[in-house]
Amino acid sequence: MLLIHLLSAIASDILLMLTAVTSLLYLRQDYCLKHRKQIIALPSIQAIDSLGLRLLISAFVLMTLGILAGSDLAYQQWGANWYLDPRQLWSMVNWIVFAGVLWARFWVGWRGRLAVLTTLTGVTLMLIGFLTLHYFSWSRHYGL
Repeated sequence: MLLIHLLSAIASDILLMLTAVTSLLYLRQDYCLKHRKQIIALPSIQAIDSLGLRLLISAFVLMTLGILAGSDLAYQQWGANWYLDPRQLWSMVNWIVFAGVLWARFWVGWRGRLAVLTTLTGVTLMLIGFLTLHYFSWSRHYGL
């Protein structure tokens, strides 16, 4: 279970970073198109958006698997109050944010700039939260 948790969490984080890079490339192409600047040699803006969405979906699936496996491990290790660990709580907040982004993309119809900016905001919140939790050692997470 630990291997599943670690591999899926790491893969999810890598895919989210790639999603952020793709989002930045989207914003660059969007800027170039709107301001009639020379467009850098990238795929079309629709292809970039499609790639970003596929990366986000893959990251979300792996994040879900990592959270489920990690929750089982935490319950085995810490007992009934496993969900009170700040790292567990922050993981759930991130999951809810990305679930909201995917919901908005599929059911509300968000595309383009709004979807990209929301995705970048989610990745930024994830990074800030995890770096803060790691720096201040507010979690028992590393004691597994």
